[in-house]
Amino acid sequence: MRRLLWAAQVVGRMVTVIGMVTVVGAVASAGPLEAQAGLVTFASHINKYAAALRLEQVETLPSGKHAEVVMAMENSRPTYILRYDSAALAQPELLIRPMAYVQTVYLNLSASYGRMELQYNASMGSRAAMADREYQDLRFSYNLNAVRFAKSFLATATDNLDAKVDALTAHYEEEKARTQKLVNQAAKEVRAKDRKLQKARSESGILDALEAQELKLNDLVVRNDRAGVAKMLEAYLPFDVMEPFEAKIWAQWVEAIRHPDWKNTVVAIRGVDYETDKVQRLQLADGSEKLGFLSTVLTKNQGNYTRRLRSLTTNRQQSEDDIKPTKLLTDQYWNHSADPRASNFISFTLDPQVASGFVGAPKFKKNSIAAGGGVLAVRMDSRRLFPNMSSGLQGEIEYLAALIIFPDEVVSYKEIMSYQDSARVIESVVEEVKAKTGVTLVEQSGSLAEERFAKAGAEAFKRQLEAPGFGAPMCSGIFR
Repeated sequence: MRRLLWAAQVVGRMVTVIGMVTVVGAVASAGPLEAQAGLVTFASHINKYAAALRLEQVETLPSGKHAEVVMAMENSRPTYILRYDSAALAQPELLIRPMAYVQTVYLNLSASYGRMELQYNASMGSRAAMADREYQDLRFSYNLNAVRFAKSFLATATDNLDAKVDALTAHYEEEKARTQKLVNQAAKEVRAKDRKLQKARSESGILDALEAQELKLNDLVVRNDRAGVAKMLEAYLPFDVMEPFEAKIWAQWVEAIRHPDWKNTVVAIRGVDYETDKVQRLQLADGSEKLGFLSTVLTKNQGNYTRRLRSLTTNRQQSEDDIKPTKLLTDQYWNHSADPRASNFISFTLDPQVASGFVGAPKFKKNSIAAGGGVLAVRMDSRRLFPNMSSGLQGEIEYLAALIIFPDEVVSYKEIMSYQDSARVIESVVEEVKAKTGVTLVEQSGSLAEERFAKAGAEAFKRQLEAPGFGAPMCSGIFR
């Protein structure tokens, strides 16, 4: 209530406020100053707990628009930027839909990363992303409660605001039908692109030849054959049907496999459960062994481990009922945190206590006890091991590794034979990590730890956005 009164007083006009509805008589002093004050007050509301919105007045906007919302990585988070020109201040009804859009979406940080990815794909020329983004922008900016709330900040800025907004939104159903048609067409064309890729692969026989090789994917991993694994992944990854962001990040991960940067690394820990983790082992002549680890998309499927790489394509194919034309990598990050089964990623954390909670239970047999898992610590190129910025479980301090862990990335692995032994084993792993890397893994709890994790996630995502990548011709050639 004090917020709305301030917005009115700052331009010399007193109003009466009832709840969130502003009751105004004739607005004699309505104009750009009142609209600007309303925007400032709206931004203060959005930014009450975190700086999620920035206002930016510009000379002109593209495509005849007078107000729009774009996004950028600012203040260690995805930030919404409401851009507007002088015409929007003179006609405040033009600001309502952008304000309603922000009000609808700003609280969901995980989805905000997805919207940034969608914006990036559209900016790189993906017509599928353009269609998807236009449809989402329309739907969220017409949220009735958000529209009503946005109007409460601009009620002193113009006469008859309700009628003017109603006139602008009168064609909502036609706009919705138009954008839905674009989305449906894009989804249809993406499915056609999927079929084209499958046909080309079948006719070439490239994948069949790789699957017939004596050394399968898991054999190459435990032999630390990075070049062989990278070459194999390049054959199986469906770059032709990926959106620009996903394509460039997978290309970056493959490059990090082929040429790891050991000067920029992350050290993290994982609780291993033999129900889902199928440890790859290679016995050496001296009695030691090399260990490799694979994500569940490779351990839960059928066929040899090379053939299982086909899931990188089949798991992302569009069904006839799937009307969303774009597959977002940030959605895959979030899906992993919700359910890691059949995931392309392997979870890690910086917190040994969190890792201990994921260790598989010991297996009790008639006359013996077998380990049900253990504790794994790794040191990896930071391009391939990064904070899961899309996770809704920030207390887990979850880091994601893409697809594969090589033996030269394993710092320590120790099995846990009993619950009583758990604390000792974890302490032993932590000590070995410190001795080998100089990094001390400690408990990461409380709001400060979560804030550090959120900031690290934002910085990692910004690096992913800024990495050199592919344009639309590789990823969305079907829309040209």
